[in-house]
Amino acid sequence: MISRLVGHFLVCTTFCFAFFLTGCERQINKAGPSTLTDVEPSYTSLVQATSTIGSASTSSSTSSSLTRHPNKSDRPVLYIVLDDVGHNMSDTARFLDLPIALTFAILPDLKYTQILAQLIAQTKHGVILHQPMQPVSKQNPGPGVIKRGMSKEEVERILEKNSAQLGAIQAINNHMGSLGTSDPKLMSYVFGFLKKKNWAFLDSRTSTKTVARIISKEFGVPLIERDIFLDNLEQEEAIRAALQRGLIKARQQGYAVMIGHVWSDDLVKVLFDVYPQILEEGFDFDTIASWFLGAKGLSPGNPEAPIFFETGNNGDDSSRY
Repeated sequence: MISRLVGHFLVCTTFCFAFFLTGCERQINKAGPSTLTDVEPSYTSLVQATSTIGSASTSSSTSSSLTRHPNKSDRPVLYIVLDDVGHNMSDTARFLDLPIALTFAILPDLKYTQILAQLIAQTKHGVILHQPMQPVSKQNPGPGVIKRGMSKEEVERILEKNSAQLGAIQAINNHMGSLGTSDPKLMSYVFGFLKKKNWAFLDSRTSTKTVARIISKEFGVPLIERDIFLDNLEQEEAIRAALQRGLIKARQQGYAVMIGHVWSDDLVKVLFDVYPQILEEGFDFDTIASWFLGAKGLSPGNPEAPIFFETGNNGDDSSRY
């Protein structure tokens, strides 16, 4: 018990210090990733703190301080995924204070990519790779992007490099990618890589033309799809309405996958406000990694075949990405 409290204290202390270092950077970052080159804080103390956390919290790795119901078999499960992690520390730190299981989708090759992956790994939240993919628009997905026309070897090299920055992961999802996820050849390279790694794919469904579901079945790779975008409209009431649609979906099919973004001030406010009531109403929160444990064969009665969740199109796909 004491070691668990010490580990939690050190995680909180590290993020409070990171928040101090980067509090003003959040607003700078929203102008775009390139602006981060103007900010050069020292990470030595953060890395040292991460090492300390790892040694101090080992004994608590089998227990969780997150709010979970002891018997989830009859409770709808909410998978909330927070995209665009890695631009700064302070945005992510706010969400880590929530006592519910979340999944953080971390972008590769950013200033805070690796330190955030290390810190989140010490919590009971989940980490996946937020893989940049080519969009229909001219927007820049950022470093580590994969595009149509790349060779299989180039795609696999990029995916290997990007995922290696995050440590142990079990899944990836697409960042932008309205063009990339609609290209069968590119997606076959992606799913070939995932098959070799024994990883899953979360399709963010940034396009109705995505072929991810079809290709995943060809390769036998577990797939789960986004049901709801929580913060397409960056307004508190719109986020509450989107969350309510997610709860309805979860009641209907037993789970819902909802994607938001760590930069959303309104989203973190809403989640802090509503999560106690959501738990009271009989829902659970869990990570994409926990879903994947079932997809790898731990589900009852199906020890080998992966599970494919087919959620369909909810009408809120964004061709902007």
